[in-house]
Amino acid sequence: MITRFYSYTLTLHAPLLLPKLGGDPNSVQSLDFIPGSAIRGSIASRLASEELFQMYILSGQVCYLNAYPVVEDTRALPTPVSFRQEKHGDQIFDLAFYPGFPDKELEQAWPGEQLSGIKESFLSLDRADYIAAEVPLESRVHQQRDRKMGRARSSSGRDQPREAHGTIFTYEALEAGQDFQGIIAISGRSENDTNSIWQKIQEIWGPRVSLGRSRNARYGGAVTVCYEKISREHETAGASGIVRNEDQEAGSLFCVYLTSDYIGRDPVSGQIDPAAFVTELTGCLGKESVEILRTRWAFGIIGGFNRKWGLQLPQSMVLRAGSLLVLKSKAFIPYVDLLAIEKTGLGERRPEGFGRIIFLERPTKTCVIYNEIQSDVPIPSNLAVPPLVKKMQKRILTDALEHRISIEAADLAQQAKKIPSISLLGRLRAPLRGYSRNGLVTLKQWLTKNGQHALKRTAMNQLDACRLDQTSLAQWIQARVDSRDVIADLHQGLQLQRVFASFYIQSSDAAERLLKEDLELLALFQTRWIDEVLALLARRKRLTKG
Repeated sequence: MITRFYSYTLTLHAPLLLPKLGGDPNSVQSLDFIPGSAIRGSIASRLASEELFQMYILSGQVCYLNAYPVVEDTRALPTPVSFRQEKHGDQIFDLAFYPGFPDKELEQAWPGEQLSGIKESFLSLDRADYIAAEVPLESRVHQQRDRKMGRARSSSGRDQPREAHGTIFTYEALEAGQDFQGIIAISGRSENDTNSIWQKIQEIWGPRVSLGRSRNARYGGAVTVCYEKISREHETAGASGIVRNEDQEAGSLFCVYLTSDYIGRDPVSGQIDPAAFVTELTGCLGKESVEILRTRWAFGIIGGFNRKWGLQLPQSMVLRAGSLLVLKSKAFIPYVDLLAIEKTGLGERRPEGFGRIIFLERPTKTCVIYNEIQSDVPIPSNLAVPPLVKKMQKRILTDALEHRISIEAADLAQQAKKIPSISLLGRLRAPLRGYSRNGLVTLKQWLTKNGQHALKRTAMNQLDACRLDQTSLAQWIQARVDSRDVIADLHQGLQLQRVFASFYIQSSDAAERLLKEDLELLALFQTRWIDEVLALLARRKRLTKG
């Protein structure tokens, strides 16, 4: 089974009311994001059969993640709980960097400044710096009205006791005109399965939806949906230096960051206990493999209302989104294991978007948060590219594609079955060390059955027995070396369009043209992709033996 993340953007054309717990009983305060449960309920209301309801709602194969505000064309995430700001300054401190709590023994280590909370609720983590996302709210005053009389009144009649009518109340809602990006995580046997489910969801949900409450009072009834065609391997693209995207060596520090609330149960008593997150996380990573150094977390209560039943939903204690734990690895942790936890999530109610996490690099002492800057200056696309700019573009593109290759290779290696011997994998990697076309030619000769230089039958049997998704390792490598259209092959396997759209200097089209013109660069990525898969398979084989 593989998991792919598909994104979409919701544009509000009317105020959206999503009530949260607490506040004045005569008023409603809205959440500053769109919860996955609201998305799930909206899609559930449009399903016409029990079979579809079982598939898209109850099976757990489709998870509806929270929709967060869009900043700089990327999905923002909740601000880490550990961030604090100087009370009389602009410096931002990350308390996850500091050991323990402020006391006399740690006076030198803990920040000496007076600190306060961060006012920004969401930040963009898809860039090398933090950009704040604002979520404007509006308030409207309403008056309770008698539905029969069509107006407010203070009593029901001269001879009848007085009744309370005409109460004044306020609704706080998300302002119209905002964009929120949501993600749907779909699991399937292959990428074709996940793509077909995503297409079906688009047909069911359509281009225009209604969300939230009081939709007959001009709230939430005009939301348009823009679907993205390309899937992701992660919930967030993740900027280099922020999101962890490589193996975790023994003795190194890394962070676990919650992108949504977590609901968990104590494994002994069975009671709701958000602190069970630590037990569940260490159980997935291996209790002997990690050590919890610091916890910077916050807790809260979540609930809801079932409009179909007219009843409130049970309330639960949760570990708040933005909570962060600092861990130290005591043993080698492969990136494949981290990726598996990120894709499945932790805790309960995961189809509603709860329990989503990502792994970050070790915390830094201070950081900088920028405000969103919108520019109306168009990006030129038809100008001649200077040689220096071409060289810079080539370097940026190379780094981005190597990162994409490592992610895709980790996915393939994770689902591999009957991995060949380490010696055979090492032999296949030998011609690829130069990352040139000669290595591809050699592999093609080795994999040609009944050829002069073909591998022995025992070796070919191992490659045919190894399964990557729905194909064998031999067929997968053969498809790479026999590809007549390398660009199309890389487009399908590595989602080049997303890379071109995110990593360019002049324009995304210019970045794509550069790759098409440089045949040596194409051969580099083609051989690097095959070599990375073989390397991860050998690592899995070695760990299994150990």
